[in-house]
Amino acid sequence: MERREVFKKLGILTLVGVSGVSLLSAYANSNKEEVLPIAADKNDKSANSNFVNNWNEDRNKLIINREPQKIKDPENPTKVELKHTPDITFGASDEKGHSIVNVTIGKSGIIHPATKEHWIDYMTLFINDVQYAHTEYINGSIRGYETYYATLAKGDKVRVECGCNLHGIWTNEVVFM
Repeated sequence: MERREVFKKLGILTLVGVSGVSLLSAYANSNKEEVLPIAADKNDKSANSNFVNNWNEDRNKLIINREPQKIKDPENPTKVELKHTPDITFGASDEKGHSIVNVTIGKSGIIHPATKEHWIDYMTLFINDVQYAHTEYINGSIRGYETYYATLAKGDKVRVECGCNLHGIWTNEVVFM
């Protein structure tokens, strides 16, 4: 029985070894150049970080308002207020207690735009005042929408904070039932 186990292990090691040698050989014989999609010069490894830093600087120049905002009259919100307020809904829960938390920036069918000049630049999810997730968005790339899977219990406070580059910081809070 021991002899059979030894042969099994040798067979697996041989298979792994042959696969590894084949992969290395294919890589070494490849005529393709290494492609770095962001860097202008493939030998300048700092070009990637320079691109990211420049992108962040350009993006940050467009973020001009970081003042907290509120709906002035909750009974009669304006379209601008509705467009910036996170809409939080819950989906099904799985057997482990993870619940779907859907967040759309905009309520009553008025969804926040996503252009190069006006967009939701970040969204942060809090559960019982503890940060659970944080997402930053590239300007113009996507409208503010996220689906999270979070462990929630009845009565947990779920709060979302989002930042509009032009119109400040908006929040909404709901209680999980």
